[in-house]
Order: sequence, then C-alpha cells, then structure tokens
Amino acid sequence: MQYSITRLDLEVRAVFARPAFELPQLTPKVLGALYESMSPKHKLAPRDFESYGGTSYGDVLLVTKLFNGQGRIEVAADRLSGIFVNLITKEDDFAAIVDTYLLAEEGLAKIFTTNHIAMRRYMAHAWLTVDEGKDHALSMLRSRGEASFGWDNPRFSGLPKNYTVKADLRDGNDWASNFGLERSVALIADLYFNFEAVYDLQGVFPSVGQQIDHARGLFIDVLREFDLNPKTDTESS
Repeated sequence: MQYSITRLDLEVRAVFARPAFELPQLTPKVLGALYESMSPKHKLAPRDFESYGGTSYGDVLLVTKLFNGQGRIEVAADRLSGIFVNLITKEDDFAAIVDTYLLAEEGLAKIFTTNHIAMRRYMAHAWLTVDEGKDHALSMLRSRGEASFGWDNPRFSGLPKNYTVKADLRDGNDWASNFGLERSVALIADLYFNFEAVYDLQGVFPSVGQQIDHARGLFIDVLREFDLNPKTDTESS
C-alpha cells in the first residue's frame, strides 16, 4: 500500500543538562540572541517575541513565533523546543524547519555557555491517507496486530487494540523510539501515526543532522513493517 502524508506536526525538544535558573534574569539577552540568530532568514518583529512568568522557575517561558504562527521556538528553564504545525508539504519545507531549529540552538549556545544539551527528543504526529482507502488500511491493522512483528530486536513488543498498534524500539542507552499506529478519527486521513525518538548526545548519533536522519529512517521503516510505503513526489503529482 502507498500512503501520502495529509498533515504532519513536528516537535524537537532539547533537554538541558541542568535547569537554567538564570533564565528570568537573562530574558532580554536570550531573546536578543534568538533574534540575531534567526532574523537573517526570518522576518521577525518585536511582536513575534513573548515572555511568560509565574510563581516558579518552571513557569518561565520565552516564545519566538515563526511561519505566520505555525511555528514557534520555546525556551524554558529545562528545555529548548521547536514546534512546527502542519507546515511540511515538500522536502524544502522540512529542510527549512531543521535549519530554523539549528539557528535557535546556535543562538542560545551563545548565552548558556556553561549549560549544555544532554538529550534531544523528536516527536512527529502524522495523518496518513492510503491509496487503497480506509477499509483496506483498517483490515491491514487488524491482521498485522494479530501477527508477529518483523523486527529481531528482543525489546520490541506490540499491543493491538481497537485498530491500534503500539510498540517500543531500543538500542542500548544511545537511543530509544516508540510509536502508535491507529485509525484516524480526523476525516482528513485514514490512519494516525504517532512517532517519537530520543537520543543521548553522548551516543552514536550526537548531532542534530545524524539524529534526524536516523529518526526519519525509523519513521519510514516502521510504516514499511505494515506494508505502507511513501508515495513519491512524481506519483503524487
């Protein structure tokens, strides 16, 4: 079966080695660094920057709005996040998102010089349309859930329930991944695919580029285990 992605939401979350308790005092410098880093490629105005406070350090949140509100960079005491909603329609869009996130990391590194990133988490929410239709897709889910999975990884296990398959993949302490594939309740698609991959920066994939390449490969390979293959741009046109 071939699928096309009707909608894709992405989040990259980098977790700091220790909480940045100095964030409230450094708010102007952090926002300035993000502006200097991203403004050459994004038209940013003061209204695109927001700051939120509260009664605890965990409430402090700095936001940079991008892509007409469909993307945002968030800085909190424990993390840096890039959130991108329904933006990707072609490969160039994906490259622009990766580049934007990297610019945010580079800008923040100029301020948090003694606090490094310990791990990154990549989360994708994808709504898939299958050429053969929803009934065929659900039949595949039912039969696939009743069969044994093709991976040799002993840490892999699946749990089928109500047209839902969930599982975990691991490779020691370097990276871990989990996913869920189920019937889409949204009318825009046949299937909903929830995918997550986590990487230790001391592992075999230390850079953002290496991690994204590996995660994208896992994303495609998992779906291929269900006989779902991505439709190419030529086939889509």
